[in-house]
Amino acid sequence: MQYSTKWLLPLWLIVFSALAGQSLDLTVVALTYGDSVISADIGPDSRFKVSNRNDTDHIEFSGTVTKTSHDYLVDVRVVVDKIASYGRREINTTMLVENEQVDAPLVIGGVNEEVFSLTLRR
Repeated sequence: MQYSTKWLLPLWLIVFSALAGQSLDLTVVALTYGDSVISADIGPDSRFKVSNRNDTDHIEFSGTVTKTSHDYLVDVRVVVDKIASYGRREINTTMLVENEQVDAPLVIGGVNEEVFSLTLRR
């Protein structure tokens, strides 16, 4: 019994220190498409969501950001409703963003000559 309890405390310390290192240090996710940029704050539950309406478009931008060992796994959903033409464009994707790619725009897709890019910011 004495032998197993000696190893239990160091094991718990290793587990808790590894879990503590998984905190998310990103604060904002920005979506750029055409001449428009919308930003969403990343909440404490690692989710983000923003909706924006102007004269021509209604944009919904949402998803989650999960920290892996050194990088980020980003699940993104973008819905653009064109008000005048009643058209809808939608992108659903999951991407791995390396730590070196933070603060740089990354193309996530395009619809009808419109390119959508994502930027993670600290």
